[in-house]
This record gives sequence, C-alpha cells and structure tokens, in this order.
Amino acid sequence: MKLAEAARQVCMLISEDIERFNLASRLDPSSPDGDEAKFTLDSKTARIVNPFDGHYAKINLGWLKDSVDKPSIKGTEFHWYVFPLFHGSKNKVTAYYICDYMQMREWVRDFGAPLGNPHDDHDMWRAEVILEGEGPYGRGYLRWGDEPVEERRPGRSFNLRNIREILQPQAERGLFAELEEYGLSKQDLRDADGAALGELIHYAHTYRHLGPTEKTAVIQSRVGQGRFRRYLIDYWGGCAVTGANKIDLLKASHIKPWKVSSNKERLDVYNGLLLTPNLDSVFDQGFISFTQLGSILISEELTVE
Repeated sequence: MKLAEAARQVCMLISEDIERFNLASRLDPSSPDGDEAKFTLDSKTARIVNPFDGHYAKINLGWLKDSVDKPSIKGTEFHWYVFPLFHGSKNKVTAYYICDYMQMREWVRDFGAPLGNPHDDHDMWRAEVILEGEGPYGRGYLRWGDEPVEERRPGRSFNLRNIREILQPQAERGLFAELEEYGLSKQDLRDADGAALGELIHYAHTYRHLGPTEKTAVIQSRVGQGRFRRYLIDYWGGCAVTGANKIDLLKASHIKPWKVSSNKERLDVYNGLLLTPNLDSVFDQGFISFTQLGSILISEELTVE
C-alpha cells in the first residue's frame, strides 16, 4: 500500500472515531508540506509510519542522548506518529495507533539492544506492531525489530484506534460543560463502557424531556450498568444458566432489583447474573428464580401451551 493511500484510509477511520466519540477535534487530511504521508490533527502535523515491510519509524538521533527536538521528514517536523494497521488484507487499513514524538522518544531510549546493535548510527528503526486480540478496537504491542517477542516491556501495550485517549483531556472538558449537572465525575466517564464519551451525551439528549432528577438517574445508571456488566462478564464468562458465550447478546441482570439496591449492591458481582435475553426477561418479571445452590425455580404461572 502506498503512503498516500495509507494516510487516506487512516484519516477516514479517525474521522469515524471523532464522530463516534463526539470529540471536539479537528482533522485536516491535506498535507501541510507536500509529503503525501502527512496530515494535520488538532493543528499538529501527523505522519504515517511506513507500512510497507513492517513499520519503519524515522527518529531523531539526538534522542539517544538528551535531545527533545521533534523528528522531521522531507525537511518538516511532525508531532504525531501514526501506525496504520491491518487485520487480514494488506489493502485495507482497519486500525491505527497514534503516539506523539515524546512517547516515541521514550520507547527509543528504552531500547535494550538485545542483539548487541544499539542502532545509534542510523535514524530509521523497524517498529513492529504486534496485534493482540481481534477487531479494530483491540490492543497492540510495539516491538523494535530485534527485541525478543516473548519479552514484553512495560508501557508498550496500548489500545488501537486510540484517538479518544489521545484527545481525552480535551474531550472531557467539552463533556463536563454539558454533563456536570448530572453529578458525573471523571472516573464515571472512564467506568462507562463502550463509546462512553459520546454515548453519555446521547443519553443526555435522548432524555432531555425528563426532569433534572429523573434525567440524572438515567445517566448515572448507564454509567453503573457499564461497570456492572463488565464485572459479570469477567465473573461468569457466559450465560450463568446456558453457558452461551455470545457476549454481545447477554444481559446483566440484578438479583436484588436496581431500584431498591444500595449503590454498593448495584455494582456487586454477587448480586448479578449474566443471562440470555429470554432468560433475562422472565427473570426480571419474576417468572424464574434460583436457589442458593444454583437450581432454577420456575413459577407455576409460566406455562407452555
């Protein structure tokens, strides 16, 4: 894939994520200096890391000493490194990773030269991104070319398609201007699962017809539900009754109903079951229950015609 095409596809994915997470960010896909692999993200130049035969990162050799200067390609400095990543086809970018030049500097200075080559005589380093997990929103690990694969260094593992994390402080400032009335904290935003930053705004707008008290309850329950569901997924790993492990379809059910539970009980993994939608529905309506030993109890009102 040519650099220009990699940059084009990455910009498309970043644009999707900016919209998905409702980020107050500016992306200009045009090159600021004629380098087809560059674009601008929040007024700072970004540069694609060469995806041809692995990834080759242009660095500032001064970093091996004490320099904090930015790297440059074609005579122009840049701020962001952008890794285009592929799941399967090498013709389609499906994920990306962005880091700033200071993060790259930290990784370079951490390089242990395991094969005896300190790479201090050239400024183009091979950087392999090892994909961990499936899907565009999985995780990756950065490995310099001759580092042992089995030796994972702290701080080298990261989330893919990470534009939300890169711009988190800015995004949070914009959100809190709208959400602070609901009593949410920064930790609440982190605890809400999925596309929390944009999703909480969506909930605030969807339930804008409610009074302040009711709307606050809806927003905050969404945050708590995300945390509670993750706890149940980690604990059960699948449906507590059938073992079905299609996680996206399973529902997080409270044993003691949410509305009459304390805040502690609402997040207590032992006050919950991970269930298929049909079991969640009948359990929520009281047609089934369970003994302390896990045996199912079925209401006489639940009959099969």
